[in-house]
Amino acid sequence: MPRRDEWGAQRPSATQRIYDGLALLLLAWPATGGMWLLGSTRTWGFAPGLAISLLGSLLVLARPLVFRAAPRAFAPAGFWIFAALAAYVALRVPAAAVPYAARWEALRWVCLTAAAWSWTQTARVARRWQGVLFILLLSVAFQCLYATVQEMNGSRMVLWAVRPEQYGMRASGTYLCPNHFANVLAMLLPIAAVLLFLPEAGLPLRLMALYFLAVAAAPLYWSLSRSAWLGTLAGLAATALLLALRRSRAWFLAALVALPLLAAVAGWFAWQTLPGVRARFGAVLESRAESGGIRVPMWLDSAAMIRARPVAGFGGGSFVWTYPAYQRRPRHHHTYDFLHNEFLQMQVEYGAIGSGLLLIGLLWGGAGATLAVVRARSRAGATLLAGAAGAAAAGLVHAVFDFNFHVFPNPHVLVWVGGVAWGVWALDAPPAKPAPAWR
Repeated sequence: MPRRDEWGAQRPSATQRIYDGLALLLLAWPATGGMWLLGSTRTWGFAPGLAISLLGSLLVLARPLVFRAAPRAFAPAGFWIFAALAAYVALRVPAAAVPYAARWEALRWVCLTAAAWSWTQTARVARRWQGVLFILLLSVAFQCLYATVQEMNGSRMVLWAVRPEQYGMRASGTYLCPNHFANVLAMLLPIAAVLLFLPEAGLPLRLMALYFLAVAAAPLYWSLSRSAWLGTLAGLAATALLLALRRSRAWFLAALVALPLLAAVAGWFAWQTLPGVRARFGAVLESRAESGGIRVPMWLDSAAMIRARPVAGFGGGSFVWTYPAYQRRPRHHHTYDFLHNEFLQMQVEYGAIGSGLLLIGLLWGGAGATLAVVRARSRAGATLLAGAAGAAAAGLVHAVFDFNFHVFPNPHVLVWVGGVAWGVWALDAPPAKPAPAWR
């Protein structure tokens, strides 16, 4: 069956390619240029990227108005659950404990949901996905090179700012926090690994994947991020399991047995040869309470917050403002912006309704991705979707110990990879008739 693009039998016109190129350029900003604004963790850093990304999404949504025939939209598995979650977040703004903060959170949710939709639609053009993924890997590879320069020079300077003393010399690229930088690497390692063995990716992208793996390995280690290391293992394992399941049940069962053994061997080897691994995990073995910092005390305090508003929560962005009244265990009353556990913070801010929608979306999306990998018509669609599932697994494991999905560029990396993977999968899905123009 010949490869089709989203415009049917005809290739997109020059005007259409320019239009889509502009939309892609705008959508790419948060996960490329946004990283170079100290990780875009503050409003001055992420607000421009939010506006730019929303503009790119508007261009994608407006394509049926601009061109006479447009493809029927394709929604990835679980997308509408997350869209409902974003709508719930927005509707909760007036009732939030701090409406100003809730408005920003609602904008971030809407922006991320729109970006996920837009990446999926724009990737449904033959031979486009190779260039899009090349740009993402190249962008983060520059981050890795910058982190390497920092390490070689023994510098705590991150662009124009000094890295906080508590992080020491842990590699962080252009992020002030090394954990946030390492989270991006952990999510991209599964997709780079599968691209390396995917002939359909083409030689330039496969070489880029090899280069990324080479330059990312050392900065991931230098970050000394235990949660990112665990996320990397989870992401690679999830990808391997999905690809094994696509091959056969026997391969899946073999992988299910072999992967824990390989992880144990890799862990033992790292413990024996890497001083950073021994120091970071040795601290956990010596004193679990001290090694986690303020995480466990904050998690224990959050139980009272959950009991106070179990159904609807305090509203988006409210944790930093409402936590002081419930703080009991941390000895130092500093300002804590986040709970360092995305799932607990979801329950605190959006209650059982928000957490329930999140859980349903994750289960639905995970089950849909698994079926899509097994039933995919093309090797490229199945392989990319397995890599994207690995990226999601890496991010979710990391989210147990940090607030990486609140760091604006990081979830945009995930929806970039996931949207492109679903778009490539849809290229070889059963054909759909073009939708009539909205004119």
